[in-house]
Amino acid sequence: MPALHEDKEALLMVLSSRIQIQLDCTSKSAKGQHLLHAKTGFHASSPPSISAVDYLDRVMKYSFCSNVCFVMAFQYLERIGTFYDELQLSPSNVHRLIITSVMLAAKFFDDIYYNNAYYAKVGGIPLHEINALEKEFLGRVHFQLFLTTDEYGRFETKLINEALNSNFAQTEHVRGILRQKGYRIQKLVEPLDRDNGRMQRIPRLPAVDHVSTGLRSAAMSIPGAFTSEHLDHSFSAMMSLSYEHDQDGPLFV
Repeated sequence: MPALHEDKEALLMVLSSRIQIQLDCTSKSAKGQHLLHAKTGFHASSPPSISAVDYLDRVMKYSFCSNVCFVMAFQYLERIGTFYDELQLSPSNVHRLIITSVMLAAKFFDDIYYNNAYYAKVGGIPLHEINALEKEFLGRVHFQLFLTTDEYGRFETKLINEALNSNFAQTEHVRGILRQKGYRIQKLVEPLDRDNGRMQRIPRLPAVDHVSTGLRSAAMSIPGAFTSEHLDHSFSAMMSLSYEHDQDGPLFV
């Protein structure tokens, strides 16, 4: 069975399935309304117009981080939601939690990552806000971002099992595609590295495709490339994600 991080299409479907299931559970729970109106830095005054699944697709498309980072990010989301009820995924907080967790995973795991100004544009929020969200997230998880290879492997398997076990009607097509790709429910996951290796020993996959690699390489060759000005120039041909210039306007209020 292929590892989840080796198939970006499967990864997006599994993570989207988890988001849909968790948001559905939140909306039906007795404390769902409380979570919707909780007041943390991650909560919008009203849910953004872009769906959480479309937002995740957007972040995966433009963040240019390795697939492993998205698995790690969702483990962080599970961790923070376990300790703080108000940070369980809800329509009001899911967008900010996604972009913040992905940014932190990229900074922790990837050899190359972009600055906060870039992730703010990908996420559609102001720079000062993503800086504050980063600080709040790290404080709530006590700066614990490390995963052993065993923890990582077990969480990947958990994600696959949840997607395949779900009876949620809206994700039925996901289950069919995953089975076609060879994914099966597992009772126990094999560690990715039996040598007690660190997270860095998980096989690294190319973070971007051949089209964006050229842009990324060009940006890296420019002194001070990892500034918002150079990033704007390098990627302007591909996208316009600044919250000031997005065609739909600011994502959050």
